[in-house]
Amino acid sequence: MPATLTHHARMSRLELNDLSHPDLDPYRSLKHTNSTRWSGRFVIEGHRCVRRLLESRFKTLSVVASDRRVHLIENDVPPDVPLYVIPETQAETLLGFKFHAGVIGCGQRTRPPRWDDVLPRDPSAPALIVACPRTTDPDNLGGLIRLGAGFGVTAVALNEGCADPFSRRVLRVSMGNAFHLPIVDSDNLAGDLRYLREKHGFRIAAAVLDDAAIPLAQVRRPSRLVLLLGNEADGLEQEWVDLSDEKVVIPMADQTDSLNVTVAAGIMLHHFTQVSGLAR
Repeated sequence: MPATLTHHARMSRLELNDLSHPDLDPYRSLKHTNSTRWSGRFVIEGHRCVRRLLESRFKTLSVVASDRRVHLIENDVPPDVPLYVIPETQAETLLGFKFHAGVIGCGQRTRPPRWDDVLPRDPSAPALIVACPRTTDPDNLGGLIRLGAGFGVTAVALNEGCADPFSRRVLRVSMGNAFHLPIVDSDNLAGDLRYLREKHGFRIAAAVLDDAAIPLAQVRRPSRLVLLLGNEADGLEQEWVDLSDEKVVIPMADQTDSLNVTVAAGIMLHHFTQVSGLAR
């Protein structure tokens, strides 16, 4: 059956029964590839997350919905964004996984922000940055981005080798918060941290497992703070600890060796944004 184009007051809707249509290429075999990292595009699942994409500064290239779930998104899609409707029974063939969400969108990547784009213009204004030298797990990175947005951090800074903040999995876990929270994708995070300290008055706190570190409850937040978080499995490597101004620990009961990085980040961000006043 050929594709059928129907015009509605708020969108252009194309019903596709032929999944070889070239406009569906960004959505093919997503379970087995992350080709979007280098394609200039990204994809995001779920009607709530797609709605966030549509409301963001990022350009939405297209939206795909199953015929049984299109009602969840069709009224949100503007006239200039193609909405492709496919049979739910064929969706798994296209995507490579079961299409439980029923809605998926494709957006256009932009140049990652630079420090001049995200730092407050007022040099005396407070700022809080979460820095991740080696967060390779997509679930953890997605959780950190969601936490950062929830606690109002200024930006998240990533080093080379971190997970892709715009991968399908990270976007799903972060609930699309990468569209609103600035993410600085650094090719020299150590150099950037020195720059933030020397030129912008930041202090760097490393989250560590070390009995000699300062217990979190005793730490007052400086006006400008970088919170340095370690890898899921190995924590912070010594070179990053050496770069910090303070070592901070979350005290725990005996026989408990560590917390998941997102749990630790949540505790620390709550402390620095809700509990600890700014140090004077």
